[in-house]
Amino acid sequence: MTDLQFSRPKPIYLAHRYILGYAACHQFAPKEEIDWINLSTLPLYHGFGLLAPCLSLSIGMTCCLPPPSIIPATKSTLDLIRNFECRSMMTVPSIIDDILSLADGKELGEGLGLLAGLEFLAVGGGALKSGTGATLVKHGIKLLNHYGVTEIGAIAPIFRPGLDYNWRFLRLRSDLGLELHSVKDSPYFRLVGYPIGWGKAFEVQDELERNDTALSHMEIRILGRTDDVIVLKTGEKVQPRQVEDALNMDTSIRTAVCVGNGFFELAVIIEPMNNDVDSEAVTGHVWQLVQRINPSVDHHARITSRSAIIIKPAEKQIPRSDKGSIMRQAVHEIFKEEIKSAYSTMELDTLED
Repeated sequence: MTDLQFSRPKPIYLAHRYILGYAACHQFAPKEEIDWINLSTLPLYHGFGLLAPCLSLSIGMTCCLPPPSIIPATKSTLDLIRNFECRSMMTVPSIIDDILSLADGKELGEGLGLLAGLEFLAVGGGALKSGTGATLVKHGIKLLNHYGVTEIGAIAPIFRPGLDYNWRFLRLRSDLGLELHSVKDSPYFRLVGYPIGWGKAFEVQDELERNDTALSHMEIRILGRTDDVIVLKTGEKVQPRQVEDALNMDTSIRTAVCVGNGFFELAVIIEPMNNDVDSEAVTGHVWQLVQRINPSVDHHARITSRSAIIIKPAEKQIPRSDKGSIMRQAVHEIFKEEIKSAYSTMELDTLED
């Protein structure tokens, strides 16, 4: 057995006052009654997981947590809302996706009804698919985007979303001194904050789009992290979120993850919503979607071969962090055989042409 080398995690030093930032992360009026139970499916060692208990201590929003003996999932989450009459929830996109994928029409209807009765449904820890968000809003669910940065803390406030709130954007707090800095030669922005006790600025490694129609609040949309960029063998850089988001809008796709570091073009791993479907049929459907998406992206970001579509084997899982976001580096390791096979086929296809 070979010895495994583990690197120590990078320490991030935080002041005690940092926790107060979570307690103040809301936009409820001083005299507003917050007399309901708030369910949080987040682990307490995660930043988003700290928010519910901190708001419980600061404004009296009673916090309900799943028992530590279970991993929060569809049925257990809906049961908690029902049994404890929770009137708001904080959760991650994967749990919402699972609720919307309920095969039983009656169960799905009951689940959507429970969510529609909430004062807000705050979703964070990862990107919510556009199609998922649209479905939630269509059913009268008060969707609230949440966002946090370890170094700065929770930076999107909790509130009752009204008609002036666009769920596609994140509303930023106004009490943390947050700034949007333009990216050179780009229409996009970077978020800059000032972590408590650091004495210097911290730039978040996300490319952001600003909502110019929001007049009274600063609102942004995350386009992707700079470390999500795929560098092709040609040296060209691809931000995969545009392709992935477009594919994820399709109701038959649970997850789409682009790969291609060190290769000449992109490939994509597809996790179907239902593992029992025919792989060839899924490939054909995705290929049609890709052909419609290609004209809207840069030429070097296009998927140009049907062979570049990799259907996830049922026995393998797309790796996610505890907050539900995809672990891109681990994806390449877990699916290295499938990726290698896809590119070998693509190369043969090119030679035959």
